Amino acid sequence: MLSVDVFSCLGCGACERVCPTGAIKVIMGKASINTSLCKECLLCAKICPRSAIKKIKSSYSLKDIHTQIQKIEKEVALIRKKLNRITKSKI
Repeated sequence: MLSVDVFSCLGCGACERVCPTGAIKVIMGKASINTSLCKECLLCAKICPRSAIKKIKSSYSLKDIHTQIQKIEKEVALIRKKLNRITKSKI
């Protein structure tokens, strides 16, 4: 499984362009890997100028991890919506 260090990622899109399966998308300035599409060819890790993509070992199945990521992404989206409402109400 591959992981993106969002603190190191520049969001340059080099990984997205080189990915043969289209598993990587730059979203809100950071690379995001769709684990169900990723074949772990490591082309993205090799081209990343900040070495922000690394292979990690996991005892969880990719499906379990992908499900958890989807849940977290939904929670983050809700938090962003709430923050946007708060920010707009203060303007």
